[in-house]
Amino acid sequence: MTLACRSLITIRDNTESSSLLDAFDISVRHDDSTEIRHGSMKAGVLTMPTAVPTVASIGVALTSVVIAGCAATTSSNQSRPTPSSGLTGSVWVANEASNSVSVINASNHATVATLAGVSGPHNVQAASDGTVWATSSGGLAIDLEPRTYRVAEAVAVGEHPTHVVTTPDGRQAWVTNYGDDSVTIINTRTGMSQDTVAVGDGPHGMRFSSDGGTAYVALLDAGKLAIIDTTTLQVRRADVGPQPVQVAPTQDGAFVYVTLAGKSAVAKVDPRTRRVTAEISVPSPPAQALVTPDGRSLLVANQGTDEAPGNTVSRIDTTSDEVTDTVPTGFGPHGLTTDPDSRFAYVTNMHDDTLSVIDLADFTVTTTVPTGSEPNGVTFVASPVPSQPRGTVPLQIDGAAPSDSHASHHS
Repeated sequence: MTLACRSLITIRDNTESSSLLDAFDISVRHDDSTEIRHGSMKAGVLTMPTAVPTVASIGVALTSVVIAGCAATTSSNQSRPTPSSGLTGSVWVANEASNSVSVINASNHATVATLAGVSGPHNVQAASDGTVWATSSGGLAIDLEPRTYRVAEAVAVGEHPTHVVTTPDGRQAWVTNYGDDSVTIINTRTGMSQDTVAVGDGPHGMRFSSDGGTAYVALLDAGKLAIIDTTTLQVRRADVGPQPVQVAPTQDGAFVYVTLAGKSAVAKVDPRTRRVTAEISVPSPPAQALVTPDGRSLLVANQGTDEAPGNTVSRIDTTSDEVTDTVPTGFGPHGLTTDPDSRFAYVTNMHDDTLSVIDLADFTVTTTVPTGSEPNGVTFVASPVPSQPRGTVPLQIDGAAPSDSHASHHS
């Protein structure tokens, strides 16, 4: 087991130490002592993980190491202090078990607001008009104003809504209703439901083709992909494999990737023939996936199960369909999003109550941000963050109903 220390690891010596932190690997051995290594060389062993040790020389006059605030994980990347990302915008996280939404400044990763009172939010989605939609297990889709943190609309939808996605033109918001096997279509201009489409057993993740002409829905309980013509609302279905969780269409619309939690794999589907053309193995049962805005990569959050939670995100080359990189995250990675320029990816870690920030240039975790309980969906909002932190903001939501547990299908 490796320890990644969430608080600062301080190295004191009589030489410059600004670059030393990245040079050491710190791990806990089976006898609970702590081993410090520099590459293949052992730098020292501590008899207590949190003691202040004296360590052997490794070519520098190293005199002491202070280790504090360590948490079990598989990578020390999470502990590294990071500079400002330079991004404008915010990252919104749906905290399903704490009935809240976290708003995190994308530049410095500080939590600027916690929006309280959204019953069991499973998913959040930035819309083209600048607002943010969230699903509530109370049977609502909620439209939030990011400049004021006020509720613009609260629309009644089907039973146990999971994902909400707006069309590319922003005129509609589509909501998958896991509890009654349907999709609700909301007119975003009127704030009213305008259609309901029966899609199949257990609709969960959903995304649109880039031209907005087709909606793709993962039917978790049916093992199928629903392909919906957004004009005629005709539904076709394709067999994809056990427990499809989320979909990720390619930029040109030629293929749709579908995560399969039932077999630790991602299926690549041709929507025209409705056939699986390839299957890509990942380390553990995957949850969400997305094609990066530049179209080059598919990112996959390998959530695992409650009994054996995963803790990685895989990067798949969309040309070769091969896994090119895998990075350790927190446990139970579920939701995924990126900034518009494909510089950073953000993944929610459900078992750790954290958000991992991944630098896509070198595919490393640059920082880990605390969230609410059981963070699930995540989205990037490009508009500037309000200048003053707001702390906890109670939301006034008309028609809210009590939350029920989301554990009945796939968390």
